[in-house]
Amino acid sequence: YKDTEDCLNEALRKARHSDELKSIFLANMSHEIRTPLNAIVGFSSLLAHGDLDLTKDDIIEFTSLIEKNSQLLMVLISDILDLSKIESNTMEFNFCNISLHQVLNEIGSAQRMNMKKGVELLLDLPGQEITISTDPTRLSQVINNLVNNAIKFTSEGNICIGYRPATSNRVKIFVEDTGTGMAKEVIEHIFDRFYKGDAFKQGTGLGLAICRTIAERFKGKIEVASTPGKGTRFTIILPLKVEE
Repeated sequence: YKDTEDCLNEALRKARHSDELKSIFLANMSHEIRTPLNAIVGFSSLLAHGDLDLTKDDIIEFTSLIEKNSQLLMVLISDILDLSKIESNTMEFNFCNISLHQVLNEIGSAQRMNMKKGVELLLDLPGQEITISTDPTRLSQVINNLVNNAIKFTSEGNICIGYRPATSNRVKIFVEDTGTGMAKEVIEHIFDRFYKGDAFKQGTGLGLAICRTIAERFKGKIEVASTPGKGTRFTIILPLKVEE
């Protein structure tokens, strides 16, 4: 009876904690969504009024801000939709054999345009190319999410993505940065849904939770090591082949 009572109390504590995080999430979402929407509507209105004396540079700047905020809004909505798919167990996966060299090179080419001034994106690939059976879209989603997080917290230095064989049938994919790093108490919760280590950074607090779910669906896991003030390293450990 005592063991059963302890289990029920622990389940109740987790449920209350999850409910509290959801309440905070819903309160924050109105702000997270309203911010890019205000920018999109505001700058679109300025461009729509042809009587305003706008220079070519003004138009380029406004359209760039509209595009940036539209992409941010898409990320927010995608995270919410993915959470819904996870909770209803309807997230789809399409497995095929892919080259990790190709995946990481494509991500590197796309992400270089998102780097801040003073931050360099590096690729660290092994000499021998490795092929893995996975869902390339979902794997790219995980890696891009980790890179996007690194960009948020890195103001100088570099962000490095790469991979290495772990064993004969497993591989380690890593994303490492020279950013602000994280304290131990933050690391303990970063994979919790709705958790944000820095409330002032944009995002839903769902990205890492979704990444962990996808990695587990691949029969793998995500590990993190971080030192405050020096940087963070995320490592995705995956089998080379997954039974679908």
